[in-house]
Amino acid sequence: ENITVLTSSPWDSINPENHWVDSNLNELAAGPSRASIQVVATIVSIAADSGPISRCTTCRRVLRDENCVEHGIQEGTPDTRVRLVLDNGDVALTALLNGPVAEEALKGSRDAIKAEIKNMGKDAWLSKKREEWFGRRVRIRGRTRIDEGGGYLLVDEMSLDNVEPLTADQLRERWKL
Repeated sequence: ENITVLTSSPWDSINPENHWVDSNLNELAAGPSRASIQVVATIVSIAADSGPISRCTTCRRVLRDENCVEHGIQEGTPDTRVRLVLDNGDVALTALLNGPVAEEALKGSRDAIKAEIKNMGKDAWLSKKREEWFGRRVRIRGRTRIDEGGGYLLVDEMSLDNVEPLTADQLRERWKL
């Protein structure tokens, strides 16, 4: 009596390739791992290990001095990564851009980025990226991974465009500087 059998779905089909659920950093940091999320936050840090990297061929961890903590010394697989810290005034969360997503955000191929770093030096290259991105509001689409070690966003798309930037005065006020 209380059950209605439906002959068709009461909602349209959802294409996960272009369906994003608006979220905020607070719920993402405090909740379980999630997919297909979209969040707007402020970039407050770009990690020094951003740029061209090599990954372990077995576990895909980033190699340090051609060494994987699990699998030892190896050549590794070339990749590009950007590691950002996003903040909304209450919570901070790390965002990882890998491979083509990182190259698109950096506006160049891995080889072009390596050449730019060789020409400028790693510190100058990082300073340039920090000047371009620090304090900028960004729209991130992707998924979260939350585990006992903390949480981070795995970025599928990143957009600095059409996101209202915060002024330096707004940042100082937000962070009570």
